[in-house]
Amino acid sequence: MKVSKKDIYLIIGFLGVLAFLCAFLWVYQPTMEKVDALKAESRSLEIEITDLQSKMDNKDTYVSKTQEMATEMDSILQMFPVELKEEDAIVLTLTEELLSPMIVTTLTMDETEPVDFELYTQESEEAEPVDTGETIQLGLYRNPVSMQFVSSYEALKRYVKTVALQTNRTKIVGITASYDEMTGLLTCVANLNMYFITGQEDKTYVQPDFSSVITGTDNPFGSITMPYEADVAGLAEDATGIHVDEEEAEEDNGEDM
Repeated sequence: MKVSKKDIYLIIGFLGVLAFLCAFLWVYQPTMEKVDALKAESRSLEIEITDLQSKMDNKDTYVSKTQEMATEMDSILQMFPVELKEEDAIVLTLTEELLSPMIVTTLTMDETEPVDFELYTQESEEAEPVDTGETIQLGLYRNPVSMQFVSSYEALKRYVKTVALQTNRTKIVGITASYDEMTGLLTCVANLNMYFITGQEDKTYVQPDFSSVITGTDNPFGSITMPYEADVAGLAEDATGIHVDEEEAEEDNGEDM
C-alpha cells in the first residue's frame, strides 16, 4: 500500500493541529489560569500591603488611642465592685441616714440579676505571648434594693443627690412619697439598682466595716432620732468622710426637685 505525498502532508498537518490542541488545552490554558490567579492574589496583596503601610505610618496614633481606651475602660471599671452582698446595702442605708438625714424603716435586697449587656472581653495576659484564644469575660450584674424611710422634703432631695455621688455605681429606679400632715414628714419608698462587674482579676470583695454599729440595739441602722438639718454636714463628714457643702445644701433647699 502506497501513501502519496499528499496524504503524508495531510497526516502531518492533522498531527500538528492535534499537538496544538493538546498543548493549548493541557499546557497553555492551565498556565494562563494560574497566571490570572496569581495576578488576582497579587492585587489583593498590594491592597493589604498598602493598608499595613498606612497603619504602620500611623502606629503612634493607634498606640496612643489604644492606651486612652484602656485607661478609660479602667476608670469605668473602678466604679463597679467585683461583688455585692446584703451588707453593702446596709452600709448604703447607714450612709444615707447620716447624709440626708432620714430614718429607714424597711430595707429589702432582692436576688442578683444579670444585665443583658456584654461589656467587652479582655485577653488574658501570659508571661509570653501565646495564641490560645482564651478570654476573660466580664459580667455585669445588678442587685435590686428597696428602701422605705421617713424624711423631710429637703432630706429627700439630698438623698437623691448622695445616691448619685456614691463611689460604686448605683441607680435610682423610682421613688414614691406620701405626705404625713400629722408629722409634716414624707414617707418614701425608693427602688435602687446596685451594680457590680465580675471577672476583674485585680479586685477582690471587701467586707464592709460595721464597727460603728452598736450591737444589741433595736435600731440596727445606727440612730433613733433624726439629726437636725444644720448638723448634716458635720455628721456626714465625720462618719463617712464624704464632704457635704452647707452652702450648696442651702441652695438645694431653695430649689424644687
